[in-house]
Amino acid sequence: MRLVLLLLVLALTLPAVIWGKSGDVTSEAYDQNHHHLPVAHSFAEQLPTPDLRNYESATAPLWHLTLAALERYLDVGERGFRIINCIVGAMLVVVVASFAQRSAGSIAALCLALPLALSPYFLSGSIWVTTDVPALLAALAAIAFAMAAKFRVLPVGLGAAAAVGVRQVSLWIEAPLALAIYLRRLRSPTPGIAAVALALVPALAVIGWLVWMWNGLTPPGYRSMHDKGANPATIALALSLCALWGVPLLGASLYQIGPMFQKSSIGLMATVLGLVTALAVPTSFAMDSGRWGGPLWSAVGLAPTVAGRSLLLCLLAPIGALVVCAMFRQACVAGRGLEARVLAVALLAMITASSANSQCWERYLDLPLLSLLPWMAAVGARTSADKRMLMGGAIMLASAQAALSMHMVYAGVFPNPG
Repeated sequence: MRLVLLLLVLALTLPAVIWGKSGDVTSEAYDQNHHHLPVAHSFAEQLPTPDLRNYESATAPLWHLTLAALERYLDVGERGFRIINCIVGAMLVVVVASFAQRSAGSIAALCLALPLALSPYFLSGSIWVTTDVPALLAALAAIAFAMAAKFRVLPVGLGAAAAVGVRQVSLWIEAPLALAIYLRRLRSPTPGIAAVALALVPALAVIGWLVWMWNGLTPPGYRSMHDKGANPATIALALSLCALWGVPLLGASLYQIGPMFQKSSIGLMATVLGLVTALAVPTSFAMDSGRWGGPLWSAVGLAPTVAGRSLLLCLLAPIGALVVCAMFRQACVAGRGLEARVLAVALLAMITASSANSQCWERYLDLPLLSLLPWMAAVGARTSADKRMLMGGAIMLASAQAALSMHMVYAGVFPNPG
């Protein structure tokens, strides 16, 4: 299963690196050419004392420093960087599948990893040098290690610190890790206090150092774009994406929606909360306010709005909230309450942290959602029928992602000569 996914991702990405069109053909290609590669080249020239206080990227410097060291000491160039990025992307998909395999089995896990593997933001972020994919790989690996049968503090602490060191928004990882450790300590006295500190403190130290160095959450040159205030519309957008990407993955979780309304108020509360997120703040398409970028925002731009509120997001956000609640309830019914709580907190923490960015772009949300939602679906699978339903839904979602990738990525990488 892991080998199949590894070869699939490399087959989808390496040809674009070797034979694909160059230039700013996607947003990730633009970021590579105008931000990430120039920063890596600059750091390579400045090593061993690069200027980390003010450089041409909005994200933390660890990935740029890694690439700079490869360039300076091993003479790796742009194509080598991109091939490394492809391999990192393949590793991310393997991590997603490996965690899902614990609960859902190999075949279902392979299917659950396909929506991420075929998604446009993943493929574009793997073909070109970006920080999205390596940061998420480190974050998800830390969560997976924290919930493994045997707690290993070093991979957890290093994964969390690396995630924050690549993208500072990855600080959301601390919330699910802290909860995982707390729940484990309720069952057993291990991990000890020292292990807890080693797992959580490094990432906090990294973010503290970055904020001290920049005097803010981003390098000074990007403060006016990404750090001029929170964008609460991100919450409604994220819940709407949970609806679009989560409904096909409901599987047996679908049967939890009725009881959530009939036997408790959870269903009603989730619906109301989702609607409030879409009504409380403006959610219409508005580039000047950071509300743009991605297929869903394009659809919002075409759909009707009332008083600056998108009716499309008003419809989708409550559904997304219901999807998350149903998946959580199903996982608890399946006897995997620890995993359900940790993944739910990870999802909420990721959305909250993302809303701190002034730009509310879909690319910031799709990759973590296409990883965490399949994980939540996997831990809710109990029977063979559950797994078959998940596999069918995952293949449907993967097909939709592949169609988006053909339009958003490959049409630009391999343009029709006619």
